[in-house]
Amino acid sequence: RVVAVSDAAGLVRQVSEAAEPVDPSSAPAPGDVDSELVQLLADPAASEPVGHMVVSEGTPHLVVDPTEAADISDIEGVDAVDAVEEPSTVGRIVAVWGGTGSPGRTTVAVNLAAELAAVGKSAMIVDADTYGASVGQLLALLDEAPGIAAGMRLAETGRLDVAALAAVAPVVTPGLRVLTGISQAARWPEIREEALTEVLQTARQLVDFVIVDCAAPIEEDEELSYDTLAPCRNAATLATLRAAHTLIVVGTADPVGLQRLVRALEDVRPVVRLEPVVVVTRVRSSAVGSSPNAKVTEALARFAGVSDLILVPEDREAVDAAMLAGRTLSVSFPHSAARSAVRALASRLSGVDMSTRRSRLRSLRRSARSSSAAAARSAP
Repeated sequence: RVVAVSDAAGLVRQVSEAAEPVDPSSAPAPGDVDSELVQLLADPAASEPVGHMVVSEGTPHLVVDPTEAADISDIEGVDAVDAVEEPSTVGRIVAVWGGTGSPGRTTVAVNLAAELAAVGKSAMIVDADTYGASVGQLLALLDEAPGIAAGMRLAETGRLDVAALAAVAPVVTPGLRVLTGISQAARWPEIREEALTEVLQTARQLVDFVIVDCAAPIEEDEELSYDTLAPCRNAATLATLRAAHTLIVVGTADPVGLQRLVRALEDVRPVVRLEPVVVVTRVRSSAVGSSPNAKVTEALARFAGVSDLILVPEDREAVDAAMLAGRTLSVSFPHSAARSAVRALASRLSGVDMSTRRSRLRSLRRSARSSSAAAARSAP
């Protein structure tokens, strides 16, 4: 609880009148406020909250601002107190990023969000790619009114909350929301760092996992960053990387793609202090030779120091069919090898054992069939 305290009698009267009309003559002397404030903080139950805080009988109502908790300890004569905690948020921000080219960032991000939703974890896919947003196209959604642009306007006008964000991020499948990206790259100035950070933090209060599809470039324009307040071209990606709790770096399994992946890991490590989860897509022997899994693992361990990675095998038929239908792999090709790899990634992030879950579902199905058969036999 933070209380506005001032030694100016005129300001005390203004604060009091703004909170509730009281007799200005009842305002305490400047030296009397500290002891009453300490008593309030020591025993919050001693005061009765009525929209604003009554410090004690006979004193004016004081304005409470929970966003300025750290300033209490700066008041002379008041002992340091613990800052007021922000409302608890359970969601985690997962940035899906990769080097230049098309390593499959969007495909991984969309299907990862779908797999998290499939195991009972609510998820939101945010298209923050300001160069080539494609989440809406991948899910066959109209993008005339980008959800992320609407979220930016809500944040910049002070109207962003959980309900407002939910209104612009529709549910496409049970447990999965989508915040579509800008339809034209020229609209990138609309996606500002501060507003996007606020949108991501609000999304954490709405879903368990916020999966953000990021663009590849992460260079900062120093002249724009330090000399002006102009928007920076790569602010969306940089804001996401700085806010992320988990970083997924995506590359593709061919000589060019692996080289780009190694360089991308070198570039992103100074930007974000997270150990990335590396995902390599389109793993196939035709591009890297026999035993492709072993060769990709060996190359990344040698040149990038990465030993723990997710390998997504080439499954062009399933990926193409899902894209053509505007569906996720879990809906179009639930038994595809690519889907199994993404599901393993979702299991790692969510902590849900997929094999145990599948065994439980099979047991429930067997029990249901047995019950139906028994009911049929007992029927006249």
